[in-house]
Amino acid sequence: LAALLRQPVLVAVGAASYGVYLLHMLVKNVVVKGLALLGLQGNTYLVFLLTLAATIAIARLSFRYFESYFLRRKARYEASKRPSQAEAATR
Repeated sequence: LAALLRQPVLVAVGAASYGVYLLHMLVKNVVVKGLALLGLQGNTYLVFLLTLAATIAIARLSFRYFESYFLRRKARYEASKRPSQAEAATR
């Protein structure tokens, strides 16, 4: 199972999984309304495939350009809050 979970596609989806969780219903609603405008409503397979593809793409973009910025800032903040080795030795 570990080898399967290390596959690049699954690693990429895992990195954006929070975005997928947050965005999937918004994307689904947009897809359903867009298909209705095109007269293609009612095709659940098409809705599923378009929603899946668009959600993963948008979540990856969100991770790359939005979430990763805050994750880097968080790491910098946590690093600055750790006591230095000199401070730790004097305790």
